[in-house]
Amino acid sequence: MIRLRRLLRLGAWALFALAAFGPLSPRAARAATPLIGYLEAGPELVGQEWFASLAPGLSYESEIVSLHLEAPLRLRMNPRLAAERGALRTADFDELSDAGRVLRKLDLTLAERRVVIHLGELAHESLGHGTILSGYANSLDPARLPVGALARVVAGAMALDLICSDLLAPGLLGGSLTLEPLSLGKELNDRLHLASTALFDRGAPASPASAPVLVYGVGMDVAAYRSQMLTVAPYLDANGRGNGFGLHAGLLADLRLGPVELSAKGEWRRSKTPYQPEYFDVGYLYERFDAERFLDADGASVPVPKADQAFPTANGWRGELRARASAMSAAVSASTRGRGLYHLSAMVDADFGHFDLAMSAAVRGLEDGRAEKVFVAAEARTRVGGYFYVWAHGGQLYTVAAAAAGAIAEPITQLGLGLGAALSP
Repeated sequence: MIRLRRLLRLGAWALFALAAFGPLSPRAARAATPLIGYLEAGPELVGQEWFASLAPGLSYESEIVSLHLEAPLRLRMNPRLAAERGALRTADFDELSDAGRVLRKLDLTLAERRVVIHLGELAHESLGHGTILSGYANSLDPARLPVGALARVVAGAMALDLICSDLLAPGLLGGSLTLEPLSLGKELNDRLHLASTALFDRGAPASPASAPVLVYGVGMDVAAYRSQMLTVAPYLDANGRGNGFGLHAGLLADLRLGPVELSAKGEWRRSKTPYQPEYFDVGYLYERFDAERFLDADGASVPVPKADQAFPTANGWRGELRARASAMSAAVSASTRGRGLYHLSAMVDADFGHFDLAMSAAVRGLEDGRAEKVFVAAEARTRVGGYFYVWAHGGQLYTVAAAAAGAIAEPITQLGLGLGAALSP
């Protein structure tokens, strides 16, 4: 078991890393008109190579439609490498899962927000109480940016949420159906929720003997106490995968203190493999191929995909804290996995008028003080004139690469700094 002092020190390090790295914030500068055209340029480090980044884009905003298109290009700055590999970094557009580099966002809001559809990048997505899907993102691999999809349809006392990680390639697919039974046949009453969730990864690597990556469950929560300042709701989820199961019992608390909103979650769980709590979470994009390693007869490191990862039947816990104030939000979480594994994550997203900042960090697989994977990323941009702004981003991430034993997650550094110009008709 990891020592508490060491765990807290690693957690503090992860939060400190937020000051330097995190996920993408909106690219286009704000304007009073709905249509914006922009151009961004600057040097960028991807892995071990420097590129000249050039990104023209178009953004349109209305009450019904929000559209963001971009045509990013990376030109090699090293003449020798440009002669050997070509001036343009073709890896950015060599597969269907790169389509999200062009379609950054398409949002549709219909029927007075009873129907909401999102196409593009997915980040920090969760369903229900977050016991199956929590903090999921499809865009953490710098080599790929797929077009994901979210949809929410509300009809009276029922709400249907759907998610697809990649519309053009095999990936995560599923959704959740939520019912407010106290609202049936009368005025709306959201004190009690019943939900069912099913998520399937049709492209997850697994051995023929492993259970399919179909994770499902049912759950409920009830607002046991509700006032203008505080809401407390216990919940219970029963989930499964193959012959494994997960039982989650927790408490949700929402506190409103003027402009500040605080949300806390505490959860106890018991799980049996091949089910794992928060199966689709912030690290799934990598763990789908490379969840852990073992040494074969030749001493080579062989990756084990998450579908084949095994844990003993054990109890565990999870804690989350979220805060929102005006245009700033932050969240931290910690959870146990079994075999003494701890996971930590944190994120911040802030809008200070002419300055935008987005940051995230996660530490995966803390065991005996050792972190299997650490990834952090951040982006900031600030206006420096009527039409100009400066942007910067950086991150320690991973990219999925082919290997003799299958796909593995290799660390990659990404840094960029540049100038942008935005114009409106």
